[in-house]
Amino acid sequence: MKQLFQTQNRQGTLVQINIFEPGIKDKLWKWLENEHNEIFWDIEMHEGGSIIIQRDVRKLNSSITFMGDNGIFELEQVDAETI
Repeated sequence: MKQLFQTQNRQGTLVQINIFEPGIKDKLWKWLENEHNEIFWDIEMHEGGSIIIQRDVRKLNSSITFMGDNGIFELEQVDAETI
């Protein structure tokens, strides 16, 4: 099942992913590096960073945290209704 995530402090970034998919951290790393290179370099992920995925889908409380040598970039789960 895919979940929708949004950025905390940067508007306009939405991503829909399956946080339970095997290899998702590698995919997220490549996504940030290729699609949001300015964020990747701002938080200095290239110097060695990590990705933490907090999984709590039932309470819409999941988050994805990119931690670089110079900062943190976090995505929070969003509830999207389908009509």
